[in-house]
Amino acid sequence: MLVDVSASMAATAAKERATRSLAAALLRWSQHDGSSGRLLALGGGQLLPAELTFQGAPAPALPAQPLRRGGARVLLTDGLWPQDPTPMLQQLLTGCARFVCLQLLDPWELEPTVGDACTLVDVESGQRAELHFDAATTAGYRERLQRLIAQLRGTVVAAGGTHVLLAADTLAVMCARDLLPAAVVEPA
Repeated sequence: MLVDVSASMAATAAKERATRSLAAALLRWSQHDGSSGRLLALGGGQLLPAELTFQGAPAPALPAQPLRRGGARVLLTDGLWPQDPTPMLQQLLTGCARFVCLQLLDPWELEPTVGDACTLVDVESGQRAELHFDAATTAGYRERLQRLIAQLRGTVVAAGGTHVLLAADTLAVMCARDLLPAAVVEPA
């Protein structure tokens, strides 16, 4: 299991909870099935779900530990990276039997409300911007987000992997709504 530990993964309490619960569940399920699952931070080393801290660099990087060949790899990320993720994704996809990318976003990130006035804070840089989400701003945001999602999905699927877009929620809801239909998990 590869976890994006950039600050954007904890941009909201719901997104942080969802990241933590998915990471813990994926590790627990893999170990329950007898595999030697590991949780690796992008750009870092092996850790336990309780050790997750979201302060990593915004740019994706390979884990510090080598990846095992022939196994399944699950990437948990929001995919909100400032540069093209394709080179790193291609390295993550190399040598694995199965690759799943779980792209986790907060419900507000997926569907900002027209008319919202808010202060946006870039959790990576601390830069602040006062915005009013009028129709044009919201449309521009959604268009850019869809391009980012499509780029990530396209790279993963073109290499034979599975891409699942998740809205942060409880583990039970994400499993029933997103992971079961995508055949990432199966009912016990």
